[in-house]
Amino acid sequence: MVLPFHKPVLLKESIEKLYIKKNGIYVDCTFGSGGHSKEIISKLNSTGKVISFDHDQISLNYLSDLNKLDNFCFIKDNFSNLKIHLKELEINKIDGLIFDLGLSSMQIDSDRGFSYRKENSFIDMRMDETKNLTAYNLINDYSEEELSDIFFHFGEERSSKKIARSICKYRVKNSIRIVKDLVEIITSSLHFKKKKKIHPARKIFQALRIKINNELENLNNALSSAIDLLSDDSSIVIISYHSLEDRLVKKFFKRISEEQVNLFSFSKKPITPNEGEIRDNNKARSAKMRFLIKRKIKS
Repeated sequence: MVLPFHKPVLLKESIEKLYIKKNGIYVDCTFGSGGHSKEIISKLNSTGKVISFDHDQISLNYLSDLNKLDNFCFIKDNFSNLKIHLKELEINKIDGLIFDLGLSSMQIDSDRGFSYRKENSFIDMRMDETKNLTAYNLINDYSEEELSDIFFHFGEERSSKKIARSICKYRVKNSIRIVKDLVEIITSSLHFKKKKKIHPARKIFQALRIKINNELENLNNALSSAIDLLSDDSSIVIISYHSLEDRLVKKFFKRISEEQVNLFSFSKKPITPNEGEIRDNNKARSAKMRFLIKRKIKS
C-alpha cells in the first residue's frame, strides 16, 4: 500500500535555522510522515539523536525505516509532555526543536472531519483518537454562548453569535453529524455566495479543531518546557499556519528575549515560502516560520 505523504513546508529554511551539530540531540515535535526527522537524521553522525513526537495514530504508519535506526526514538504523545519523556530518556539538554504546526496532508484527507470539503465525514476532529471529546459532542452539546466564544476566540469569526444561534436552532430537531450539515448551517446563516474567496466554514472548522485538541495551550506548555532544555548554541524553529499560533509564538519569543537579552535572540520578521513553493504546495500559502536562538554567553 502506498501511503500518502505530507510535504513539509519551508523544509530547507527550517533545517538551516536548527544549525545542526553532527552529534546533537534534536526534537521533532510534530512527526507527521517524518519529513523533518529524516532530514535531521541525514545530517547527524552515529552519536547524534532525533526524538520525535506525534499523538496521531496515523504517524505510526511512517516509522518502518526510521525504527531501524539506533539514533531515532518515536514517542506517541502530545509534544506538551516532551519534558516528562525526555527526563525518562535521561536527556537533560537538547540542541534544537522543530514544530510544524497545523494539520498534515494525511489528516486533511482523512475521514475525521478536519476539512470542510470532506462532506460525508463524521465531525470528529480529534488528532488523538483516544481522547473522548469530539467536535460532534461540542457542536451538539455546548450552549449557544459557549459555541459563540469558541468561534470568536479560536476562529476570529466576527459573526460567531449568528452562526452559534443557527447551530442551536438546527439541532433542536436534528443532531449535526457530518461535515455537509455543519457547512450548510454556516453558509446559510451568513448568506454565503461561492464567488467569495474565503469560505466561512474555514474559520469555524479551525476554531473547533483548536478547541478539541487544546492546541494553543499545548503549544504554550511545550515552549515553556523547551526553554529549560536548550543547550548553548541551540534553537527552536516553529512553522505556524494561522494568526493565533503566530502571535503566541512571537509574543513568547519576544518575552524570553527581553528577559534574557544577552542569551536569547529571535526572528522579528517571519520567514515565508517563495512563490514557487506556494504554487507547488497549497498548504504553504499561509505558513510563517519564526526561530529563537540561545547563544553561549562569553566569559
